[in-house]
Amino acid sequence: MDFCQGSIVYRYVVKSYIDFSKKILTSCHLFVYTTNRLDRRNKIQLYCSYIIVTSNRKKTDNLKKYLTLILIIGLAPIIGGLYGILHDQLTYTISPEYYTKFKFYQFGLMDLGNEAIFPNPRIEVSAVGFMATWWMGLPIGLILGLVGLVHKDNKQMFRATLKAIIVTVIVAFTTGLIGLAYGKLYLANTGVDWWLPDNLIDTSNFVAVGSMHNFSYLGGLTGLIAGTIYSVRQKRKYEATNIDDKNGSL
Repeated sequence: MDFCQGSIVYRYVVKSYIDFSKKILTSCHLFVYTTNRLDRRNKIQLYCSYIIVTSNRKKTDNLKKYLTLILIIGLAPIIGGLYGILHDQLTYTISPEYYTKFKFYQFGLMDLGNEAIFPNPRIEVSAVGFMATWWMGLPIGLILGLVGLVHKDNKQMFRATLKAIIVTVIVAFTTGLIGLAYGKLYLANTGVDWWLPDNLIDTSNFVAVGSMHNFSYLGGLTGLIAGTIYSVRQKRKYEATNIDDKNGSL
């Protein structure tokens, strides 16, 4: 092989190598481009899936909250009625005449006579107590339940709202005790402009129990405000606890 033939072969080999390299580089670029496009597409799909899952989860959480709201509205009148039963058992002990000569007639358990006498009057007292207070549980449960929707989830909402209802009951009962003391120590001595039965024997305790009942209704409103404030503060407390837990885990 002479020099010219050797040069031709050499140029052919170099050209073949360069063409092969170009094909390899073109294939690599195509692969990278395709991979990047797939990555972007996957990212878009992942992001859309995240939005859908988050939206469905939020809808599910909201549904659970609304079901919890219905449960609270259903439980509140029962709690209110039970409170009325215990409340009236106490006040009957202080002044039986308040029931036998007033409340039993007011609630239609007796129509005629000057004094309603029953074989076991505490049963009728319980009925009066339930009828007098169950309905207050409806607005209290509705308002505190709606306030409870601000909480993170239905479990937290249910727990905080039940505690808020208990706060309402405690405030109402405490206010009623203040009314009892006010009636016994002040109104019984100064007199009242209420209707009083003509055949009263223990006027002082009758007036005191009447004052307690009036203050208890006022206490229901005051307790509702206190329960609302408690529920909102519980939300802030839960949020602060969650933030502390997240900071502690970092």
